[in-house]
Amino acid sequence: MSPIHPFRRTSPFSLGRVLAALIVFGFAGGTLRAQADHDTTGATAPSLAAATATPHILSEIRTGVLAHSLPILGPQHEHGADVNAELLFVSPVSEQSVSGVAPAARWLLRPRPQVGITGNLSRYTSQAYLGLDWTAPAVASPIRPQDRVLFDIAFGGAVNNDRTLASAVNRARLGSNLLFHPNLQISYGIDSRYTVGLYYEHSSNADLAKVNEGLNNIGFRLGRSL
Repeated sequence: MSPIHPFRRTSPFSLGRVLAALIVFGFAGGTLRAQADHDTTGATAPSLAAATATPHILSEIRTGVLAHSLPILGPQHEHGADVNAELLFVSPVSEQSVSGVAPAARWLLRPRPQVGITGNLSRYTSQAYLGLDWTAPAVASPIRPQDRVLFDIAFGGAVNNDRTLASAVNRARLGSNLLFHPNLQISYGIDSRYTVGLYYEHSSNADLAKVNEGLNNIGFRLGRSL
């Protein structure tokens, strides 16, 4: 057995367990913090908020369900549904450091680090990814002015558990276990904290390997700002 096989089988799902725990923590912590913020019992509110606040390194959590391996930029050999979970961290570039830049362009200099996993429920290709996410300034919704419409573009790398040397017609041939991972999302902010987004992710090796069928997943995700 090749020494990489155990890594292919376990790495995306091991990261998935960590992400799942962090997402549960984020939702629970955010809910408790919101309750503390609305508590009007005097001196007890600040102490409760401090005790339950999520550490200020996470910016947003997103999770959802995707359609797997759609024939958008290549053939479809795999199928099924994916579960996606993602963490977005606070940008390492502070607002103060870009104060001299035009407000409309500041978001280009303040990407948020991104880490996530897309796990296939039919035992086809799963992947874990890292990248940087740029979120454009929100615009008012044409449906309700108090709502928001946001656009995200992100780029990074992904590691997958694809058996790249397999020749079976029902398996994707991605050419490598390390791929580029651009992704996009358009979101609708239903309030100041929650968004519902249409998400698309593409993974491929940019023709750096002998085969490059690519992987294209698309679906909906729920996001919560922290």
